[in-house]
Amino acid sequence: MLFYTGNCVCFLFHLTKLHGIYTEIWEVTQTIPTVDDILAMLTMSPDDLEKDDNKHMKQLCLWYFDRFLPIAAKKEFYGEDVRYYKHYTEKLNVNGVQKVAVTITCEAFGLTILQNCHKKWTNIFTLKKNDPKAKIPAKKEDANYSNYQAEWSDGKCGKIKFGGWKEGALEFMSEIEEKLVSIRTADAADDNKKAKYYMGVMRKEHNVDEPGPAAKKRRGKQALPVAPKQKKLKRRDE
Repeated sequence: MLFYTGNCVCFLFHLTKLHGIYTEIWEVTQTIPTVDDILAMLTMSPDDLEKDDNKHMKQLCLWYFDRFLPIAAKKEFYGEDVRYYKHYTEKLNVNGVQKVAVTITCEAFGLTILQNCHKKWTNIFTLKKNDPKAKIPAKKEDANYSNYQAEWSDGKCGKIKFGGWKEGALEFMSEIEEKLVSIRTADAADDNKKAKYYMGVMRKEHNVDEPGPAAKKRRGKQALPVAPKQKKLKRRDE
């Protein structure tokens, strides 16, 4: 793979989890937000998001930060005990090292998966909505086969079966990273006004009033899980 070379497990994990939350928003809106929709929302001011004409964008804001990013960043970094109390660009103490809750790399990779599968998932959901028993075209000879394929991921490419990507994916992700850097830099110069607003939207939605997460009961010592070895992914925030 271009992002996690030689390791398709992370991609498949994200793909499965993200498909689930897209199903949720599809059932409510009958659409799947695009990357452009999300970038447009991220460039809007909190005052604009609060306007009645932009209720759909505020709904997208809640879904993005409360459902999408926890999967893109993994819940241990942006779970309920983090995202309701610290904004997404805030740094956390992770094993003695200060790390951003949602790194630019994780966010950009999640958006790249969205772009990669948007057409495919939209057409599958539409097909199943019209006919729950309809079969998804699985062969190149089938009509509309290309409409049910991902944009860049290709099981016939790469060093590992089901682990390949077409070259355009890396270019897209790099472009998204630069846009996210610009958005975060501008917000940081404004005292993270947007990031704090996003956290406030989630706190209000879930009636969170306390300043920090409730303390968890201590358990006896347990062996720590051993993470599988992976090649180092250079993160933009580290």
